[in-house]
Amino acid sequence: MSTQATDKLFAGSIPELYDTCRVPLIFEPYALDLAGRVAARRPQRVLEIAAGTGVVTRAMVAALADDVAIVATDLNPPPRFLARTPHGYHERDVIEHDLARAGWPKPPAIDTLAARSRAATPHLPALAYCQGTPLRNEIEARNAGSLAEATELCASAIARRFGAHAVDGKIQAHIVVVET
Repeated sequence: MSTQATDKLFAGSIPELYDTCRVPLIFEPYALDLAGRVAARRPQRVLEIAAGTGVVTRAMVAALADDVAIVATDLNPPPRFLARTPHGYHERDVIEHDLARAGWPKPPAIDTLAARSRAATPHLPALAYCQGTPLRNEIEARNAGSLAEATELCASAIARRFGAHAVDGKIQAHIVVVET
């Protein structure tokens, strides 16, 4: 199976580990912020195009009025998992260019939101990335029996960088808003 095909394979234990390990580690603070931003605009309809496992969707459902229509889908076309999803698409000028090419008439408003990513142990982020994302498929494609070893090597590298106990690191995301 090609790397591009394995990047799209979100099956087995990947969804559960992604949702239970990776979402709190990386996405939850941004989901709450984004839901608040959307709610402040008091929309009648919302289109979410990178819904993934639904962390932002769930936050919007909780924050928005009951009569707001939410359409959520995941249009994630990955060539290499980490470089392409969510970490590789971060250059503001590229985002602005892509939106203009897609036909959005106004330039986007882009806010960069800093947060903290915290985990009780170095093993949790290693588990989240190595086994809770399609990166797992890349690891297993290279050596089918190496997933546990790769996870432990990753945990060791995180421990060397952040310490052997709780992990605390800076993260940031771009919040991109386009008007119709």
